[in-house]
Amino acid sequence: MSARLRPAIKRFLLRSRFPFRDTILRIGLRVYEGWLAVYARIRGRGAPDRGPDGLPVPPPALRARVSWPADTTFFLEGGRAQAEFIKELAARNGGHVQNMRAVLDFGCGCGRVARWWSGVRGPQIHGCDYNADLVAWCSSNLPFVKTAVNDLEPPLPYGAEQFDLIYALSVFTHLSAELQDRWLAELERVLRPGGLLFFTVSGDVFATKLTPEDRARYDEAHLVTHFVDVEGSNLCAAYHPPRYVRTHMMEGLDLLEEVPGGSRAAGAVLGQDSYLARKPSGIEESAAAATANSNSA
Repeated sequence: MSARLRPAIKRFLLRSRFPFRDTILRIGLRVYEGWLAVYARIRGRGAPDRGPDGLPVPPPALRARVSWPADTTFFLEGGRAQAEFIKELAARNGGHVQNMRAVLDFGCGCGRVARWWSGVRGPQIHGCDYNADLVAWCSSNLPFVKTAVNDLEPPLPYGAEQFDLIYALSVFTHLSAELQDRWLAELERVLRPGGLLFFTVSGDVFATKLTPEDRARYDEAHLVTHFVDVEGSNLCAAYHPPRYVRTHMMEGLDLLEEVPGGSRAAGAVLGQDSYLARKPSGIEESAAAATANSNSA
């Protein structure tokens, strides 16, 4: 599909309303992912069925649901770079993985990033996803990951304040504004005080693809969403202005670091904007309250 034809088709679909639209869109997505899988299978003939970590590589049909393109090298190298980047970012903000008790890969897919935690000592690695097929593959092939299937809407099957680190790679990019808010609140619930939340969103790098009308809204720091009637799928797309993330999504969290898309980290170029935040601890809140009381006395 040409670079000119793709945006034209998207604009047509965004403006059109027809019977069974969401069903047709989902079928179209499956067909497109099927084509990606076939293409990856043809190009990947002779490729090893295990990665350099010794773990199995998911079949093309599953990789196509989480990684575009779906070829083995892109899948493995992209996941490795993201895992290393998360560890580095956490460490330089005081979150050393080896000292953690539990880490959650929220939206783990078929383990593109989770697989690279196999040699990490310390925390129990958890992974959950809305897609049961992807979770089943992780459960069968990544035994060190404790997996679970979640619904499209909260809650998660975890207790309060269970995790020291939660990361969500390109999850909020496929949800409506309302559901993003609910999931942020849920992630804060299962994150321990002082714990870290890392997530990525489509920011300025992707805003160049927006129509002039949507770009104007984006530049005014409004969240732009497309195809929210099929949220949770790769068709649903959300574009996050940095100012929207800072003023809206960081409510109740302390923003530690922001890395714009297009930056180079861990040997790869990051496509999406990355954010690392900390959930305030009770100790910090108590100290702030004590200082306020002292100043008012």
